[in-house]
Amino acid sequence: NGLWFTDNTYTTTSNMKLIGQVTTNANLIGTSIDNVQLRLEKVGSPTGQAEVGIWNSANTKVHSFGNYDMSSATEGSVSVTLEASHDGSQNKNTSCSGTPTGGTASTNNYIDGGSGVACYRSWMEWDVSSIPDGSTVTGVSVEYDITGDNGAVYDIHSMEIKPSDEGNTSTTLWDDMRDGNLYIDDKSGGTGVTTVDLGSTAATDLTADLAGDSFAIGLSKGDGETSGSRYYKAFATIEGSHTPKLTVTYIGSYLDKTFTSSTPYTIQANDKLG
Repeated sequence: NGLWFTDNTYTTTSNMKLIGQVTTNANLIGTSIDNVQLRLEKVGSPTGQAEVGIWNSANTKVHSFGNYDMSSATEGSVSVTLEASHDGSQNKNTSCSGTPTGGTASTNNYIDGGSGVACYRSWMEWDVSSIPDGSTVTGVSVEYDITGDNGAVYDIHSMEIKPSDEGNTSTTLWDDMRDGNLYIDDKSGGTGVTTVDLGSTAATDLTADLAGDSFAIGLSKGDGETSGSRYYKAFATIEGSHTPKLTVTYIGSYLDKTFTSSTPYTIQANDKLG
């Protein structure tokens, strides 16, 4: 059995950083633990030994889970999966010209096109404020549910604006869904939940986008929007069957460290972990 703490607020008491305290009616009382896992944030160039242990109400150490040489602390790789905060689509008339329009939120967004049919483009947006600014993103993938398909291939582009700030008739939004960096070209595949690795360019773009707390992609019909037979795909929306997801792997300023004791400790009321 072990404990896991991610709280980043500490109180200094007698040269101890108080991470957590067991209240008199806590369910943990009587639980035997032999390890503690902490998320350590690296700030500057730390030195010296950090000891993790249990202190009693008199601030006397009663158990140790071991030491860690802080000078060996390294930045760690972290992966997070975020659900889309916004999504939407726009369409133009049969000649794919004029002012775009957009409908109210529904269960599906579309990409569509062909000779003599309306053009549709879609976008997905994520709030990435939970990823610390200055982190280096090393991997980006998206997951969405394709709910309808008649054989269309589609492209995925970067978006330089925040789509949720734009109106349904925004030409800037329409253009931005297809004029950025090309992450995926002529993606094929049928219906069902699909995961797509957006590649190294998306990782570089997201690293730069962290300060703005938003990341978005545009989806449009590949292989020409205004030529050939009509081909389309439908993508489940936030209000639909499957909220689009973004998985980001990045190098963070902290690492997860497990401190293990050869002798288990039974938690008592008012114990302090520090």
